[in-house]
Amino acid sequence: MKMGTLQSLVERLPDFGTRPALGLRQFYGLRWWDYTQLYQAALRFATLLRDRRIAAGDKILVWAANCPEWTSLLLGAVIRGVVLVPIDENMSASFVKKIVAETEAVMVVHGQDQDITGLESIAFNLFQIAELTFPLPGIETLIVPATPDDIVMILYTSGTTSSPKGVLISHRNILYQISAFGQWGWLAKLYPWRILMLSPLSHIQGLLFGVFIPLAFGLSVIYSDSVDPAQVIRVIKQNRVTLLLAVPRLQHLIAQELARTPYGGKGISLAEKVSAIHFFPYRRHILFLQTHARLGYWFYILLVGGANLPLADEAFWFECGYILVQGYGLTETSGLVSVNISNPFRRRLGSIGKPLPGQYVTLGLDNEVLVRGPNVSPGFYRQPGMYRESLKNGALRTGDLARLDEHNQLFFLDRKKEVIVTSEGLNVYPHEVEELLNQLPGVRDSVVIGVTEDNLTEVHAVILLDENTELSQVKTAADRVLESHQKIRSWTVWPGRDFPRTGLLKVRRDEVLSNLPRRTIPPPASPGSSEEGLPGLDSILSIDQRQTRLELLSRFLTSSNGQEDLPGDIPLIDQLGLSSLDVIELMTLIETKLGSGYNRLSISRRMTIPELRAKIQSGSSIQASSRLPVRQPGWSEGFLGRLVRLVTQPSLIGLWSKFSTRIQVHWVNGRPSLNSPFIIAGAPHRHWLDGFILYRSLPWNVRHHAVTVTNRNFHEYFEPTPDISPPLRRTIGLVYYLLWPLVFDFIIVPNYGLTREGLFELGRAIDKGKIPITFPKGLYNPDDPTRHEIGVATLALQTGRQILPAWIEGNQNLRVKPSRSPSKVNLYLGEPVQPKATLSVEQLVEQLEAAFNQLAEFARLHA
Repeated sequence: MKMGTLQSLVERLPDFGTRPALGLRQFYGLRWWDYTQLYQAALRFATLLRDRRIAAGDKILVWAANCPEWTSLLLGAVIRGVVLVPIDENMSASFVKKIVAETEAVMVVHGQDQDITGLESIAFNLFQIAELTFPLPGIETLIVPATPDDIVMILYTSGTTSSPKGVLISHRNILYQISAFGQWGWLAKLYPWRILMLSPLSHIQGLLFGVFIPLAFGLSVIYSDSVDPAQVIRVIKQNRVTLLLAVPRLQHLIAQELARTPYGGKGISLAEKVSAIHFFPYRRHILFLQTHARLGYWFYILLVGGANLPLADEAFWFECGYILVQGYGLTETSGLVSVNISNPFRRRLGSIGKPLPGQYVTLGLDNEVLVRGPNVSPGFYRQPGMYRESLKNGALRTGDLARLDEHNQLFFLDRKKEVIVTSEGLNVYPHEVEELLNQLPGVRDSVVIGVTEDNLTEVHAVILLDENTELSQVKTAADRVLESHQKIRSWTVWPGRDFPRTGLLKVRRDEVLSNLPRRTIPPPASPGSSEEGLPGLDSILSIDQRQTRLELLSRFLTSSNGQEDLPGDIPLIDQLGLSSLDVIELMTLIETKLGSGYNRLSISRRMTIPELRAKIQSGSSIQASSRLPVRQPGWSEGFLGRLVRLVTQPSLIGLWSKFSTRIQVHWVNGRPSLNSPFIIAGAPHRHWLDGFILYRSLPWNVRHHAVTVTNRNFHEYFEPTPDISPPLRRTIGLVYYLLWPLVFDFIIVPNYGLTREGLFELGRAIDKGKIPITFPKGLYNPDDPTRHEIGVATLALQTGRQILPAWIEGNQNLRVKPSRSPSKVNLYLGEPVQPKATLSVEQLVEQLEAAFNQLAEFARLHA
């Protein structure tokens, strides 16, 4: 692919037309932008920058979560030659203000959850761009011509010191990375690739594989607002993902989740089953079938970057039959230096791959990796001296040690310096953390190191304390000043009067590490223990072994007889010193202890330990297990069902509507242009035949996409309940398995237990192009006319689908049998309600209620 600058990439976006480009998967649904929408949004941002007189070379800072709007901002900045400064969504406001001051940023574009206090004068809500209305000019009037050496963005890779390091990334850097994948461009024309990208767009890995490389070849990318392993697995299967990009720690958690999959009916897990199988082809056969049953058969590639994937996880994915692509690189090398591809038929485990062509990669005398080429950054922002220190004979010193085998494969050995690379792929610089710790009251000195347990690296602090200083005080104070990726996961109080030091009074770090006191077993229970044999919270948090600590925390949080006085004003994430992936693993352990009947936990960043324990112990999230299905039978959803309904739907619904009722459709504000698929919301719901009314009123060319949604509780018919007779249960089964599928595609969103599973299925149906027919107010109740379920509004916001309000008059007289005087039903259809990203669920419900009221008033006046 030949391009002079990234502006050529933006100009080519319309060539891919309505192909899905970027999607945001939230809990239930997926909101897509096609390439045309992305291109128009980029023009809209470029126009906004022009109108605000933001010139080429000016810096704008983006501080938000991954979403299509984020990418359109980046592309709009590329058009105008504006330099983007991405900041991780979890960074503190003080860090953002520091970067704003250093770069002299003229605009801060933020998400919905960021605190912009003190930045209001230059702040702009990322999602407000969709609400701006102005004619879009042609791209030729907006482009400010750029050269390959112009800077596209500044990526900050360091922490909270007064001089964080910003890496300059040019057009040439990104174009090199795109060209390295040019040989695979032909695959994009043959296969509908969907990439699930879980790395943040504030990092080079996320930018390469979440924006530039996919958009250059017309691929589809899904961003997810959750990295919970169970949710990731669900997204991969429901949304037909082809390739997953994630850091090693998340890949590890997903592998663990898959290994825990129940196998057969003997109460054993998949891992337990295959552990006793030594014949490799049979072991792979079992793993392949079981993992693909959960992940789907569209998915077959994993891309790992940011840190090394543990060998055990590499072996797991290889044995499951997946293609594993492991990349090595730095921000300073604009992402990739080398790539290793291990496929089911060629095992290459442990290597970080061969260097990409077009660059010069060699090893120094000390085995340090040196890189020179078009992928190497032009330098650090306003720190030329630091950048010169990173060069040797014109090549970049990576600080990584590696060896090179006879096949030109690189094998990573270690970091040259003390930089800690966590299992989430984030860099932690010990001297920055030490500087902050040493400023805390009661801390005389500190040493911060990385410790590895179960192939996962975490930050450990060894501290010297003043007398009468408690470790718990230091932990609380440290959590307030450290960034999320710098959080200390384990602590040691140094037992001596001082650290071992050199003649220059520098700490001998290797000696500290070799003499580090470690607890290998949990301490005995304290008087404040929450159950017999379980330590108190402070004792648990002082345990060094990460897995042991998380296991004990899960027991502590699920114990029912705890008497410990727990602080109620500190968020549990801060108090426990957990990263986002630590929280996921902890929640998984909790859910495992509570059993399969427990609905998945969700916690907010501000939730305290007492609030979480109360939520767990109240049983409010516990659901009874049920065999109630939430989707139609398999035969009905497949080709056979669609073929049968081509005959039965016109016959059953057409004949009924001809002889039993007369339907008149009224478009109150004129017939709008509907972006299919959309969601139909009907009210008042007085008869079970209301779904027939709405279906029959749809235009013929969209009718076959309709799917009815019911929240009817059929639980008692599918469970062996003594109150339900076997004949009645068989009748309901006949209706479910045979009669209902002859009339409609359908989804059940039950009131009992499995509501979330029903919404997951509804989101999947919308992603496949279905048009749901729903009744958000439920069956009409004159005693509670304001009742409104929020499920439809939630799905609309998370999928970006319009809601078409429909008001039905005369449906109380519907009948099944033909009549000489058929019932007359008037159906009033209003203006579609737009689910804007800036709206809350409650605000969207209010708009839908207002639309219903308007239709009801129109119906009354025209009765």
